[in-house]
This record gives sequence, C-alpha cells and structure tokens, in this order.
Amino acid sequence: MPTDPESVCCKEIANIIYVMDEEFSCIIQHPFFYHYCQHRESIEINLKMIGEQRHPPNIRDLNQYLAF
Repeated sequence: MPTDPESVCCKEIANIIYVMDEEFSCIIQHPFFYHYCQHRESIEINLKMIGEQRHPPNIRDLNQYLAF
C-alpha cells in the first residue's frame, strides 16, 4: 500500500484482536466484515452516529427540544 495507514495489518490493531478467531487469518474473512465495513448503508449510519456524538447539541437547544 502507498501510505502507512493503508499498510496496517488487522492483527496490529488491539480492538480487532478480540474479534479474531483461530479460524480467520484476516479480519476480512470474518462473517460480519461485509455487514459492518462494506455495506454502504451500515457505514453511512455509523458515520452519522459518530458525527452526532462528536458534535452534541448545545444545552439550550437540548432543553428547548425536551420542553416540547
């Protein structure tokens, strides 16, 4: 791969190790890989959820929303 981030092996990522079973040599062989990483709708929903968590509504807007 041309850049360092693209050259990372899935076994080098701590959060991936617990998902890996002995039967898989790479995360792309895991049955949920397509659903979570290649299914366009799932990716879009997850990105929107992350965006909302990074930019929470300010307290005034939240209180106004909860008042109604």
